[in-house]
Amino acid sequence: MAAIREATFPYFGCVDSDDLLAPKALAETVPILDANPQVGVVYTNYLLIDENDCVGGEGPLCQIPYSPEQLLVDPIVFHFRLIRRSAYNNCGGVDPKFASAVDYELCLRLSEVTEIRKINKPLYYYRIHQQTVSRQHRAEQILLCRTAVEQALQRRGLADKLELGVELVGQFRLRPKQVNDKIDRSKFSSADANSPNSQSNIFLGAKANSPSNKSTVSSPIFVIGAERSGTTLLRLMLTAHPDICIPPESLFFVALESKYGAVNDLLPQIEDFLNDLYNNNFHRFWEWNIDPQLLLDNLTNNKQLSYAQAVFTVYQTYRQQFDPTASIWGDKNPFHIYQLGKIRRYFPSVKVILIVRDFRACYSSIKKLVAKEQERGEVWPGIKTVAGLTHQWNQVVKIIEKYHQKWEQFYLVSYEDLVREPSAQLAKICKWVGVDFQESMLEFYHKNAESGLVPPSQMVWHPNTLEPVGSDRINAWQDELSVTELETIELMNWKNLEKLGYKCTSLF
Repeated sequence: MAAIREATFPYFGCVDSDDLLAPKALAETVPILDANPQVGVVYTNYLLIDENDCVGGEGPLCQIPYSPEQLLVDPIVFHFRLIRRSAYNNCGGVDPKFASAVDYELCLRLSEVTEIRKINKPLYYYRIHQQTVSRQHRAEQILLCRTAVEQALQRRGLADKLELGVELVGQFRLRPKQVNDKIDRSKFSSADANSPNSQSNIFLGAKANSPSNKSTVSSPIFVIGAERSGTTLLRLMLTAHPDICIPPESLFFVALESKYGAVNDLLPQIEDFLNDLYNNNFHRFWEWNIDPQLLLDNLTNNKQLSYAQAVFTVYQTYRQQFDPTASIWGDKNPFHIYQLGKIRRYFPSVKVILIVRDFRACYSSIKKLVAKEQERGEVWPGIKTVAGLTHQWNQVVKIIEKYHQKWEQFYLVSYEDLVREPSAQLAKICKWVGVDFQESMLEFYHKNAESGLVPPSQMVWHPNTLEPVGSDRINAWQDELSVTELETIELMNWKNLEKLGYKCTSLF
C-alpha cells in the first residue's frame, strides 16, 4: 500500500516478489488504458512456473471468461493487473483486513466501479512452490474470500437472493520422493565441458577435459537432447569414427527395465526376454537387424545374467555384427533426457553428450515435418505442440544446470557450433572421449548412404543425413515461424532461452 501511495504514474500494477513479469507486459497493457478511459483494470493470462523458472503450462483460471458475476465465484482477475489510479481511489483502495485475500477483495470492488478487460496472452509468470501464501494460508484465504464475496453481495443488492456456500476440501496426494543421484562430489571438476554458444551466459568458462580419461568398452557414450536438436546428426558423426559404434534409436533399455530390471538372473527367462525385445514395435529394436541366434549365443555365454549385463550384451552384439573394429559403443535417444538417473545406475562409467539447439529452430523443424505429413504419408510420431516441447526444453535446461561443470562425464555442445565449425567441435568431443579426431566423421553422410545407419523407416524424418553438414538452417526459423508462434514460444521459454544465451526477438 505504501508503494501504491508513493507511485506518481496514473497506472500501477503489482508483481509478487517470487513471480516474473513478461518483458512486454507493460507495452501490451498500457495502450489499452490509454485508449479507453472507461477501462480501469486490464489483466492478462498467466503461466505457472517452478523454482527453476520452468513453465508448467497456462494457469487454470485463464480459460474462464470475465464478468462481474463470474468474479464472485472465481478469482479470474489474476496477475498481471494494471490498474488506473482513479478507479482504485474510487473503489476505496486496498482493505488491509483481508490479508491473504486482499487482491481478490480489491478486484471485487473494482468490478463494481469500472470496466475490466482481459488480454489473452500469458504476460505473467506465477511461481508454484511450498512457501507461497496460497499454500501456507489456504484455509485462512478461503474464509477471507468468503467474507469478501458476502460483502460484495450486500453491495450489489444480491444478498436477499443469493447466499454463498463454501466447502474446505482436503486433498491427499502421493508423489515420488526427491532423491538426489549419488555422485562423488570429490570427483567434480571445473573442466569437462564447453559453452552452448559464443555469448556470455551461465554455462561458459569450462576447459577441455584431459585426454588421460580414456574411454573403453565399458564406458559407453549416450547422446541426448530435445527432439530435432541434432541428436541424429551427432550420432552419425560419432559413428563415422572407426572406434565408435552407436546403433539407431531404440527404447528397449528403458521399456524392458520395469519387467526385468530387478531379476537377478535372466537366463531362465531368456526366451521371454528375446521375445519382448524383438516383437515389441514400440521400442523399434527390430530396426537394428541383429541376428537373433548371435544375440542368444552371446547372452547365454554367461553363467549368470543381470539386466545390466543383458543390455550391455545387446549393444555389444550390434557392435560385433556391424562394426567389429570399434571399441566404444553408445546410444542415442532424445527420450533419455528423462532417464539419466537410470542410465547412470546401470552404467556408472557412462559418458553423456547433451546437444542443445535454439528452441525456436526445433519447433520450426517439427512444424515443417507436420506440414508435410500428408505428402509423405507418414505422421510425425513426436511431440507437436509448444507446450509439449516446452516440457522437453525445461528438462534439457535442468540437466545443464545440474551437471554442466559439475560432473566430469557430462559434455555440452550446441547444434549451432557443431554445424558452423564441425571439425573444431568434433575434435573437442574426441579429445574428451579419449580418441583422435578423424576426417571420416565429416563424411558421415557417405557411411549413412552405404550402410543405412538411419533405418529406412526413419529417413522420411532425416533426409538431410545424406548430405554434408551445413549451417544454412541455423536461423531459418526467423522466416518460418509466424509472429504468433514466435511470441508464444518466447513467452513460454524466454528465461530458458536467456539462460542458454539465445536472444528473444518478440518480447523486447
